[in-house]
Amino acid sequence: ILYKLKSEHIDWEILQAAFRSTVEKRGSAKVVKHYAEIMSIVEKSDIMNRQWMDYQKDFDYASGIKFADTCNAVLALMEKLTGDSEVPS
Repeated sequence: ILYKLKSEHIDWEILQAAFRSTVEKRGSAKVVKHYAEIMSIVEKSDIMNRQWMDYQKDFDYASGIKFADTCNAVLALMEKLTGDSEVPS
């Protein structure tokens, strides 16, 4: 929801620089390169779907939001963060 409501207020250059710095510091470039495949697995996971349902019970603002929609928001965010340029190795 936050991504949909506030994405126009995000300074994408700063966020992208912070993201790349974090990826480099953590040495997670290989994982980031496969984010779409990973998110596909997460979205299809029964365990993750159950976790989302439990989360919705605890937090009213999440009720009515499909787990697939949250996964799609992650994908959209990652597409913007990774852009056309390479993620540091």
